[in-house]
Amino acid sequence: EADVKSGTSPALRAALSKPVPIGDLPFRVYAAPFRAAGSHSSVLVSVEIDGASLRFQEREGRFNERVEVSIIAADERARVQGEDRQEFDLRLQPDTYQRVRQTGVRLLSRLTLRPGRYHIQVGAHETSAGATGTVAYDLEVPDYQRLPFGLSGLVLASSSGDALVTANPDPLLKETLGGSPAATRRFTTTETLTVYAEAYDTSRQAHAIPFGTTVHNAMDGRKVFEST
Repeated sequence: EADVKSGTSPALRAALSKPVPIGDLPFRVYAAPFRAAGSHSSVLVSVEIDGASLRFQEREGRFNERVEVSIIAADERARVQGEDRQEFDLRLQPDTYQRVRQTGVRLLSRLTLRPGRYHIQVGAHETSAGATGTVAYDLEVPDYQRLPFGLSGLVLASSSGDALVTANPDPLLKETLGGSPAATRRFTTTETLTVYAEAYDTSRQAHAIPFGTTVHNAMDGRKVFEST
């Protein structure tokens, strides 16, 4: 059975203990490691829940829903090394409700992990109809202290990304990106994308670091953007 935080609902606990993903509540997940203090890394986890799958209940002019999210990071020996549990009460005005129904809701988390390979289980549960979903995500956290040169995970934001409501914005990335990190990788031709990454260089001599960015269409492999 999955080792989950106390307070996790029985429905979500049961879902996380199953060996196969559950898709009753669809959502997307993305994770990116960043160097932190000492030998640890701060791993950003972005969870984007499909808004049309949330079953809001209208009361007194507001649309209400409670969303519970559990994140568990286990190492190669299946030992839990990091976890988080968040619960959000959504009480939305009609205009915000319509926006969430069309786009969804984004939840962000930070896990502190040592270098290594991790199997991350993410579970989400909404209380109005009792729908639950789970997603598994494999991630390798580099040993940044031992690398002569390293790169963090890439974080992507879109000019229309904030159409999707973020329940708990990440203050550091909000200021840097000007928006919230996106888990989706499907965009329209009218959107402007911003990519953020951190470079970690242990050299003590001054030198230039060239950066290049290339974007390919995932459908046919065509190069659609390049910058050096």
